[in-house]
Amino acid sequence: MVLVMGEIGMSTPMIVIALIALYAAYVYNRLQKLWLVVRQDLSEVDLLAGSHVQAFRRLADAGGRLAEHQQMLPQLIEAEKILLARRDRCNASIRLYNTYRSQLPQVLMSGLAGFREIAFLTADPALTAGRPRPEDAGSGTVTVMRR
Repeated sequence: MVLVMGEIGMSTPMIVIALIALYAAYVYNRLQKLWLVVRQDLSEVDLLAGSHVQAFRRLADAGGRLAEHQQMLPQLIEAEKILLARRDRCNASIRLYNTYRSQLPQVLMSGLAGFREIAFLTADPALTAGRPRPEDAGSGTVTVMRR
């Protein structure tokens, strides 16, 4: 069996192009998967923050009734811990997405495909000014998050 040089030369670029296309598809799918995880985590944080605000409104509506306040505070403290844990998980997902997105050659393809960097969830200093930090023992305060 004799191989003609033209056939070998023609098939090599096709193989290289096919490998590049497969890698691009892999990168796109991985970015898409990471983006979906971030969106799901952001949605969970938003949902928990909304229910948290409703719980604070119920507490405010109690109008100084000490028994209701004492009953609701442990629930609010637990809800705050859950919200902070979800926020931390969301920030971990954002970190993973941003790290993968910013590496070469993904950064070249991510810009073309529309994958942008995502900002971390952080405490808004204007909304939490003068309040104790959640790390303070037994504070039970809500840390309002901004994107």
